[in-house]
Amino acid sequence: MNRCLAVTALTLAAHSLFAQGHGGPGGDRPGPQLLRKVFEMRKSVRLTAIRTVQFLDQGERRLVTEKIVRDGVKMRTEILDGRQKGQISVEDEQERRVWSPNENVIRFSQAREAEFFSRFKGMGGRPDHAPPQVKETDGGNVAGVPTRQLEFSSQEGRVFSRSWIDPVHGVVLKNQSFDRDGKLNGSFEYTSIKFNPQIPQGTFQISKPGAKLITPDDDLRRLAREMGVKAYRIRLASGWRLVAVRKMSPKGTTILMQFYKNDHSRVSLFVIQGPVDAERLRKMQGAKINTHVWDVGSIHLALVGDLPVQDLRRLADQVSD
Repeated sequence: MNRCLAVTALTLAAHSLFAQGHGGPGGDRPGPQLLRKVFEMRKSVRLTAIRTVQFLDQGERRLVTEKIVRDGVKMRTEILDGRQKGQISVEDEQERRVWSPNENVIRFSQAREAEFFSRFKGMGGRPDHAPPQVKETDGGNVAGVPTRQLEFSSQEGRVFSRSWIDPVHGVVLKNQSFDRDGKLNGSFEYTSIKFNPQIPQGTFQISKPGAKLITPDDDLRRLAREMGVKAYRIRLASGWRLVAVRKMSPKGTTILMQFYKNDHSRVSLFVIQGPVDAERLRKMQGAKINTHVWDVGSIHLALVGDLPVQDLRRLADQVSD
C-alpha cells in the first residue's frame, strides 16, 4: 500500500520549483515559494498527528486511519483500523521497515521520502518535463491549522493534484490526486496535529520477538513461486537496486511488478502472464515514459522507465532468472 499520497503533488511541485529556479522577472512565484518551505523544513519539523488516508487497492477503494510521529526525516506510522490494523512502519533517510502483525514479519526496503526528495532535485533543467501550472489560494483550516492550497494542473488546464500546506511549519496537511479523467485517485487529510511534542526514546525502532526480516529479494522469490514463474530480475552487477515488488491481477492477467533505481533513474520490470498492453503499462508509470516489451517462452517481460528506448533495450540484456 502506498500511503504517501502526496507524491504526485510534490513531484509536480518540485519540478516547478527546481525547473523554474527563481521564476520570471517578477521573482519567485507564490506556489514554488511555499513549496520551498516544505523542503527547507523537512529535516527539522517535529509532530504527532492523526490522518485519514483514502486509496485504491487493486480497484477497491479503501479508507484507513493512521497515527503519525515525525522528527525531521524520521517517521513512524501506525495503522489504527481496517485490514492492516496494527501495522507499524518506521523510516529515516536510509531505510524503511514495516512490521505486519498478522504475519509477524518486518519488511525492509529503501526509505521512500528521501528517495522522493532526491528525485525532485534531479528534475531541474530537464527539457523533457513541462512544468505544471501552480495556483495558490487560501486553503482554510485543516486540523485546526490555517493552510494555503496549491492546485497543480497541466499546461492544458487538467487538474491532477491539490495540496493544503501549513505555511508556518511547511507540512502538507491534506492532499488529493486525480487521474486523467478527473476522478479521485487517492487522498489524505490530517484530522489532528501537535507540533514540537516530546517523543519517547525508541519511537523509531521496531523490536518484535520472533519477527522475520523480509527483503525485496525475498518478496520477489516468494511471489514468483506463487505465479509459477522464474524470478526474472535485473542483475545486481548492472548497478540497479531492487526497492519494491508487488503482484497484481487485472482482468485475467497476472503481473509481477518490480521497481528498481540507480543513482540517477528508476525503472520498472513487469513479468506478465496473459495478454500484455504496453500502452497501459506506460500510463501506469506516468508521462514521458518509454516501454520495451519482449517474450521469454510464454512469459512477457516489459521494462518501463524514463530512459530512452535504446537504453531500455540494452538493459533488457541484464534481465535473467
